[in-house]
Amino acid sequence: MKIFQMFKIYWPDNAGGIAKVMEDVSASFRSVNQSMIVCRAKKGEKTGWDNYQGIKVLRCRQLVDVFSTPVSIDFIRYAGHCIKSEDIVIYHFPYPMVDLAICMRQIQGRLIVWWHCDIGNHRFLMQIYKK
Repeated sequence: MKIFQMFKIYWPDNAGGIAKVMEDVSASFRSVNQSMIVCRAKKGEKTGWDNYQGIKVLRCRQLVDVFSTPVSIDFIRYAGHCIKSEDIVIYHFPYPMVDLAICMRQIQGRLIVWWHCDIGNHRFLMQIYKK
């Protein structure tokens, strides 16, 4: 079985709650092939694979941060490519870049959406998700 997780950030760039859940999911599936796609914590760093505690992590180049959302063209470009052979894809919501990739049909197939929280600091953006 292959598991793939998607969110805007991951360890060690961020020690937040969603990153901790991602780490817990990874720890519970140590015996299976896993990878994930996230954005770089710092703008300008190039897209590339690394390994964090045995998990392959594709860290995508961040162009800009808009409303606490790292924007990455590479994220959209690689997301669809990365998940083609995955059995389970987990989207840690909210991250609008994943939603954009879905709308652009870059991400298709089985998708588990793990709703962690509403968008807190910029509540007006939640209007987009109401429907």
